[in-house]
Amino acid sequence: MKRLCAAAVMASAWAVPAWAEGNPLNLSGRLDVGYRYYFDDGQYAGQAEAGFHPFVGFQLNGSFGVGTGEVVFQFAGLNDDENDRSLFNIQKAYFTNSFENWDLVLGYNVEDWGVSNGRTIVNVMNAKNRTNQVGNSDLIGTPMANANLFTDIGTFSVYALGDSVRGNFGGRATRQRGPFYTDDGLVRYEDSNSPDFALRYTHGFSLGEGSLDLGVSAYQGTARESLRMPGCISADSAVSASACAQFNDDVLAGYNSGKTVAKAAADAGTDAFTAVTPYYQEIRQLGLTTVYAEGNTQLRFEGFLREASGERFVGAIVGGDHSFHNLMGGDGTLTLALEYHYDDRSGRQPVTVYDDDVFVGVNFIANDTNDSRFNLGVFYDLDQSSQIYTLSASRRIGERLRVGINANHVVSDSLTDPLSSVDGNSYIEFSLSAFF
Repeated sequence: MKRLCAAAVMASAWAVPAWAEGNPLNLSGRLDVGYRYYFDDGQYAGQAEAGFHPFVGFQLNGSFGVGTGEVVFQFAGLNDDENDRSLFNIQKAYFTNSFENWDLVLGYNVEDWGVSNGRTIVNVMNAKNRTNQVGNSDLIGTPMANANLFTDIGTFSVYALGDSVRGNFGGRATRQRGPFYTDDGLVRYEDSNSPDFALRYTHGFSLGEGSLDLGVSAYQGTARESLRMPGCISADSAVSASACAQFNDDVLAGYNSGKTVAKAAADAGTDAFTAVTPYYQEIRQLGLTTVYAEGNTQLRFEGFLREASGERFVGAIVGGDHSFHNLMGGDGTLTLALEYHYDDRSGRQPVTVYDDDVFVGVNFIANDTNDSRFNLGVFYDLDQSSQIYTLSASRRIGERLRVGINANHVVSDSLTDPLSSVDGNSYIEFSLSAFF
């Protein structure tokens, strides 16, 4: 059913001329080149040594009219085979048309519902790219049919999703992984034929001296975030094909009986354990986002109630940010953010390292002719005392070029902390982007 839905969506989006007379093709984009420097050798087999590693990336945006509607596309790509970060991402490739008080979107799209500064947790429509850096994941486009009704009391949206649920985990060379790499040669679903759909309501209104933006969502279908399950990918001289298949069956049977992933793998024996394999659950989720803005201060909340594999759990982010303008007589804007991140999921759910964490963020925009920007974010785990640091800074050179620096650093001293598996993968990245 999902494959048929995806095919129908894409056929609807692209069964049109690429461009027609009177509907010019509008194109813009970006080409990135750079080097990422890892300070330490990879901890696991297949990972690259310390040093500089080149990469090339791009983003292409475009649109053209079709009748009374429009085709919109946005493609992004990255080439870094040495560290298994290569990806081609169809973020947008859809046909859209607006009517009197509603519109329609058919094709690949990214729906970002999050409102928090450090990370977002309500997004369930799109899979993620997990290979780039710890603490930040890019959303991958998924085929969908989306209708939005605009009224005086808010916007009502309905979504039917297609068959694009797999995230990008990289491979053996990926630095952002644990001791066992994720191999999508064996992908399993709790129910691969169930329909995936979502409903969402959004509205903004005045409240007191400020304004409140509200978002309420409901989702039912296949999770876009996979549970990583121990598996045996291929037989070799040490493990027979029958033993490999039996291990996979035993782990899944143990999990379905109510065991945690770790317990199911331990009871199945670990002799045939060669890699981690994606398992996609069926979930139901209710989500809520609120942003209250008054003056230069914004208070933010983002949370969900999710049901998956016979369990219910919640996740929440609460915090806010305050902006200071015209600092020291200049034109710059400094924004300080503070958030608390909570999640009470069990060992039967996808692993999260943000179950009891504080996030502190600093963002500075110079508002100068070169559009200079600086951003620093820090996650601090209140249980394990581990930290994640992310830094980015960029500055435009002329009209078409931008130079940037990005860095990522993880500190974890506890072997019981999932972050310890990626400790030692700190890097700094230098890039040059050309725009057209």
